[in-house]
Amino acid sequence: MQKDMDEFGEIDLRGIARISEDAAHRLSRYRVQPGDLLVARRGEMGRSAIVPDDAVGWVCGSGSILVSPGDR
Repeated sequence: MQKDMDEFGEIDLRGIARISEDAAHRLSRYRVQPGDLLVARRGEMGRSAIVPDDAVGWVCGSGSILVSPGDR
């Protein structure tokens, strides 16, 4: 997902990877919520993005660090 973060802190959905709902279910601990922060952990360091409100069902990939404010 880090390659999909632009220089303005937004996520570009045009080339984003997709997985099946079964795979997303198995990876449910990595599901993001609106307002979470994603930080690139490889590639161009310093890229980050706030997860938008319409990010229903998204899963954080291995190229990003997921920071969730507050309790869930």
